Amino acid sequence: MHEQYRQQIQEKLKTLIKPEQKSVLCLGDPLPALQQMCQEQNKEWVHVDTLNAQWRDLSRDQPEFELPLPAKHFDLLLVYHALEQALDPERLLLELRKYLQPEGEIYIVAYNVGHISTIINLLTEGWAYQDDGALRHSHIRYFSNESLRKLIDQVGFEFVDEIVYQLQQLPVLSRQLAQVMKNPYLSILSFIMIGRKINTFPFIDYEDDVFKSMKETKAKE
Repeated sequence: MHEQYRQQIQEKLKTLIKPEQKSVLCLGDPLPALQQMCQEQNKEWVHVDTLNAQWRDLSRDQPEFELPLPAKHFDLLLVYHALEQALDPERLLLELRKYLQPEGEIYIVAYNVGHISTIINLLTEGWAYQDDGALRHSHIRYFSNESLRKLIDQVGFEFVDEIVYQLQQLPVLSRQLAQVMKNPYLSILSFIMIGRKINTFPFIDYEDDVFKSMKETKAKE
């Protein structure tokens, strides 16, 4: 199931990347098919892991995180099942947003902790970790639709849209639980959240704006 999921998510992401998005900064699990498409279209593709694999450990105790990349350079920040592996997702996104140009966008792909399979796991196995999926062994953070929207807002992005990945075939027990609980997100395995970078207080880049203003003033003189 999960191999099929990865293939289908990549195909969906291919349709979401816009022609004007010429540079992509990718964080999280590899996306070989998507990377190949971008490279064939002469888009710049940079995977954070190849530059600094310590992003998972970013926290108050380890706040330093720098990439050898220019600020405000990338058109798209693609976060693919990375937030589930991060000690401090909010701090991580705040660090990465500085590499995104002012009108840049963020695509966050994350599993839905409220999916029916997770609930059944909790009821029957007491939250047993799995080899893949939302309860993968490397995951230490879990997200719902509401918490993802809140996170996007907290790190300086305007929510634009969401796309859901929904399993078409549910086991009998899953269908019965879904009918009883009447939760619209029970059958949603993961979300693709789309946000646009905002550049107003408190997320405005003061140093760059002041420097730009000084240059313009000198030019007028």
